[in-house]
Amino acid sequence: LDAVSPLLPESADDDVMLVGSGTRSLDALNAFLLGKHALSKSTQASQEEAIGYFERAAALDPLFARAHYLLYLANYLKCRHFGAGEEALEEARRAARNAEINGFSAPVPWVHIRRRLYPEERKGSRELAIEAIEKLREDDPEWRSFAYEQLTWVLTDAGLFEATVEFAKRMLISPEFSFEDSDADEEVPHYVAACGRFNEAIRLWSGLIQKDPARSLFRCERSILYSRTGRFGDAEKDIEAITTPGHRILSNAFLAFYRGNAEETIRQHEALLDLPFVQSTYPLWTYCLAGDIEGSMRQYDISVNDKYRSFVDFGNVRAMSRAKLPMELVEQLESHPRFAELLEREGIDDFWRTELVRRLNEISDITGVVVGADR
Repeated sequence: LDAVSPLLPESADDDVMLVGSGTRSLDALNAFLLGKHALSKSTQASQEEAIGYFERAAALDPLFARAHYLLYLANYLKCRHFGAGEEALEEARRAARNAEINGFSAPVPWVHIRRRLYPEERKGSRELAIEAIEKLREDDPEWRSFAYEQLTWVLTDAGLFEATVEFAKRMLISPEFSFEDSDADEEVPHYVAACGRFNEAIRLWSGLIQKDPARSLFRCERSILYSRTGRFGDAEKDIEAITTPGHRILSNAFLAFYRGNAEETIRQHEALLDLPFVQSTYPLWTYCLAGDIEGSMRQYDISVNDKYRSFVDFGNVRAMSRAKLPMELVEQLESHPRFAELLEREGIDDFWRTELVRRLNEISDITGVVVGADR
């Protein structure tokens, strides 16, 4: 990072190229763009690389608010996806404060960012639902697309997956929507697959792979759906292109499971556990594939309770599990006493599901979505 290769030519037109970038420094902009490229790779090494570039951009121009913002995001994702601890979280907090102080217009409400960074400020599923509904009633410009995104989390919590897909569609067509601080591109295919629409989900993953062929996560997810639908040859082709160990092992575990090879499934599960770091949801699913429901529920707890993870993870894990696992295993997980405790913690019961449907249908003239009670 000592020498940043220029991405933009130095010329009399530099001022034109810098318009709207948020900085008057070409070197800062170059470092920022290199950081964005590294961040898009979503590996542990590229995460560190991105942080270095954003730090350089912010040092070259301390008023470069967008660089501070992506420095926050990179450090937060380092905690969320790669097991970093309190030091990285504090770096994320510092960078977010610098971005806000310097007037950055965030693609999501600042209150959402604070909830990510300060666990004590996080809200329960019911509070999030009521908040998002009120923001839609108020037509709050900061919340228009984000209110729909927040409602997708609430609906997955409640197990209302068809409605989740409909609100996700509303989010994606909103003119205010930005992918810069959203996992929507990775979440929507899960929501679709959770409804049993596997071929549609495969098409969504294929579109993402076309945009970013090197992203191992996308090929991993598509390979799992290929395995689930019996397209084992297609799954193998995706696995061959996967470069990250965790994604490769997880894909192979599902391939072996759906082929009916219990011994190989267990071998892949054990290989996953031997990795120095792996996202907590991955062994959640491989424990399940290996027939260890208790082990899977232990991982469920870790996945939704770790303070460095997202407060929206309960619904996302629920949707992803339905996307990947056969229903008989999903039913075993969701009939476990600990799962009932997690539902209770989130305030999810039949009364709330009915109330949530009622409240959302009261604003159907705003959203264009009529919610059914199926789950």
